[in-house]
Amino acid sequence: MRVAELYFDESGSHQGSRYLTVAGFWFESAQAVRFARDWEKILDRFGLQYAHMTDCALGFGQYKNMSLEDRIKSGSLLIENIKRRTRFGFSVTIEPSRYLEVMADVPGAPSPYTQCLMTLFHQISRFVRANNFDGQIRCLFEAGHESAAEANRYFDAISLHGADWTDAVRYGGHEFVDKRDALPLQAADMLAWQVRHFFERKAKGHDKPRKDLVALTRPLDMSAEFVGSSLEALRDFLLELEPIVRSGDNLSALAKGAEIFDRYGLSYSPPPKRKI
Repeated sequence: MRVAELYFDESGSHQGSRYLTVAGFWFESAQAVRFARDWEKILDRFGLQYAHMTDCALGFGQYKNMSLEDRIKSGSLLIENIKRRTRFGFSVTIEPSRYLEVMADVPGAPSPYTQCLMTLFHQISRFVRANNFDGQIRCLFEAGHESAAEANRYFDAISLHGADWTDAVRYGGHEFVDKRDALPLQAADMLAWQVRHFFERKAKGHDKPRKDLVALTRPLDMSAEFVGSSLEALRDFLLELEPIVRSGDNLSALAKGAEIFDRYGLSYSPPPKRKI
């Protein structure tokens, strides 16, 4: 059976960050292996043990003694590898502090991190169903986030809903791993940092994205944001969906959830229409 591997990482969990972005890439299994091989070669060329976008951008850590030219060159080569080996990227950005305020009255509202993972998984699952993908999607997340246990409980529950539900959402398992062991997570780190940094700059009046963000993203990448008024729309969506989920009719909840998600204007941009 065909298996797609989705790698997720986050940026913005540190104190003082206005935004949290969870992002990643879709890899075919064979391409993930080739990606890791080529990624290691690029890291070795520049004397790096791993890629970390914050350190690269600021010249910290193992990038401390690298010239700006070499930091830019290493990033460019890594981006080329990402675009050569991945189908598409995806991201969702949220305002955690505002989210917690808006969701205060929503029963069982997950953490901002888990909400982002849930949104990404279900929208990508919806995408593969719409495009007649006949395989499974396996999710790999970076280990260590403070909400990882909550997120793990959510994904564990998918298989407990039964085979019909598991098949419908194309769930093929999940795992929390170290990004030094699963190199595609380092690509997800790069996208998450770039997207969050764009939102941080935009909030300060700088609408022009960095050149490396432009180079990294593609027209058919999937993106969403829960900021401003869209948080109220997300709250209303969850409140309307809650009794449907509680009814136990999982397949109905799946269909109704997509319908309600669209009605509240929360759909991804662009619409998911492409061959995979």
